[in-house]
Amino acid sequence: MLENVVPPLDIAHLGTPVKLREIFPNRKIIVDFGAGMGHHTEDLASQGFGVLAIDVHTPGICRIAEFVTEKNLDNVRVHLGDGIPILESVLEAGCVDELHVMFPDPWPKARHNKRRVIQHSLFELADRILTSDGTITMVTDDDDYAEHIAAVLAESPLFELASSEASIPATRYKRRADHMKNSIHGFIAQRK
Repeated sequence: MLENVVPPLDIAHLGTPVKLREIFPNRKIIVDFGAGMGHHTEDLASQGFGVLAIDVHTPGICRIAEFVTEKNLDNVRVHLGDGIPILESVLEAGCVDELHVMFPDPWPKARHNKRRVIQHSLFELADRILTSDGTITMVTDDDDYAEHIAAVLAESPLFELASSEASIPATRYKRRADHMKNSIHGFIAQRK
């Protein structure tokens, strides 16, 4: 699976900058950053979006590659590995309509908070890859992380809260949050 199905879909094998507008012509382009097992990616793909799913989790990227191959989809690409370099320099600037970060690891211990993916540095990278009217959608069921996201947004010179009404598909994390009766917090940020 990893050797056969993932490589043809992985943007790591393309020259830089990766031009998602050429890969997904006439489609709204969404980066699913931290795609997990790919349920959100699958939902976005079924709606016709061009989706780049990024994750360090090999089983998740393999699952995404498997459903893309089985359904013969032409609107999903993947990256297995750290997504930060992809946002920093691999993707063409201004080529993404939406960046989605769904249920990121909350790193609940205070000494680990710096490991949280939602930081000013992510907003700076989003500013590079997003179109002029592009947005960042962030969702968490961790109350402390929600406060963190709100604080980072409030301090951001680049983005501001546009809406708290994020569309959330029935991913494993969404079902887990519902089962545990956790509040789900959605944030859609737009440029200031």
